[in-house]
Amino acid sequence: MNRLKSVWKELDPRIFLALTLAGMINAFGVTIFLFPVKLYDSGISGLSMLLDQITPEHLT
Repeated sequence: MNRLKSVWKELDPRIFLALTLAGMINAFGVTIFLFPVKLYDSGISGLSMLLDQITPEHLT
C-alpha cells in the first residue's frame, strides 16, 4: 500500500490532462472524418467501428 501511495504521488496531473485531450481529439477526428465514409481506424477503435457496421440494428 505504501508503494502505491508513493507511485501515485509521482504522477503528474498534466499527463492525465494531455491524455484526455488527445483522446477527445482522436474521437472528434474519427467521428467527423472516418466514420461517415466508413473508413476504419486501426486498433480497438477500428474494431469497434467495424462491429458497429456489421451488428444488426436491433442489437445496438
